[in-house]
Amino acid sequence: MSRGNRTTAALTLDPDDILLNRAAVILSLARANDKAKADPNSPGGISTRRANFNLVDTHVQRAATRTERLSDFEVAHLILALTDNLVHDCCLSFATGEYAEAAEKLWIELITTTPRPARVNPAALLAMSAFIQGDHSLTAAALAHLDDTAPGHPVANLLRPGHALVSQEDLRRTAEESHQLIQYL
Repeated sequence: MSRGNRTTAALTLDPDDILLNRAAVILSLARANDKAKADPNSPGGISTRRANFNLVDTHVQRAATRTERLSDFEVAHLILALTDNLVHDCCLSFATGEYAEAAEKLWIELITTTPRPARVNPAALLAMSAFIQGDHSLTAAALAHLDDTAPGHPVANLLRPGHALVSQEDLRRTAEESHQLIQYL
């Protein structure tokens, strides 16, 4: 997606009835995940955190060329993956990598297809990524969604236009350093 095609119009939410249906899918999947975590006989393997990051990573890479919309089930899985703070923090690494635009495309889709309050994490990631890229209008649009979803969110306070508490370069360095967090998943 070219940078010029990303406008605040791209952040128009799906209709309420569709968002309500996705909320039910997210809730159902969250309950199933909680039940699986509580099962002492759950199979081993990679950590849930690593699996969640891998899921997001796969979808970021696919977003570069994907033309079809995410299914409700994919949206639910991605939103739940982003609720893990370490996974969320690792996803900031996409803001400075080769998939920065693809990640922004995914964050936009997750914002527009996810009910409140579940869209808070993609909104925060989009705001930080757009800020790093110097895209002021997209930063402002993402912050508007963040304010609507979670008034007083720390990312909104950090990036508030005219009162930003962090510079573009400082946030870029933080995003680059977030690559190192991935090893702890």
